[in-house]
Amino acid sequence: IRILQLLLLEYPILVTGKNMDEVSCTVEALAELLKPYKWSSPLLPSMSLSMIDFVSSPVPFIAGIPAKEPRIIAKHEAVIEATQTGLSMVNITNGKFFMTFNRDAQDMLLMPRVLLEELESLAKRIKSYEWEANRENFRHFIENGLSP
Repeated sequence: IRILQLLLLEYPILVTGKNMDEVSCTVEALAELLKPYKWSSPLLPSMSLSMIDFVSSPVPFIAGIPAKEPRIIAKHEAVIEATQTGLSMVNITNGKFFMTFNRDAQDMLLMPRVLLEELESLAKRIKSYEWEANRENFRHFIENGLSP
């Protein structure tokens, strides 16, 4: 969900992994998740490691970099700097997600406490209504059987 939120907010995402096909398919899948919207920024399913400085780009992007050791990418200086300004990274080899350290992005992704409390209250009310409806339906069945 966080990745989808970041994409909708137009923050850059870098996908890494050992298998080039898996990395490029993941990049394409992330863009497809936005439907009915269309990703209009750079979409780079497979970049070489020599192009890693691209992560410093000021535009949002979805890019993939396959590497034998994806952990090396996370430790690259350009990637570390870019995570401070908005880059998030997905390592599909080990299933880890590294969210940006950009405070604005983090604030936008956190639900305000008041909204969260209101949603919890509504969920409790819905559960109680479901219980009441089920109890009423059961009572009707006992009194009338299968007849309408």
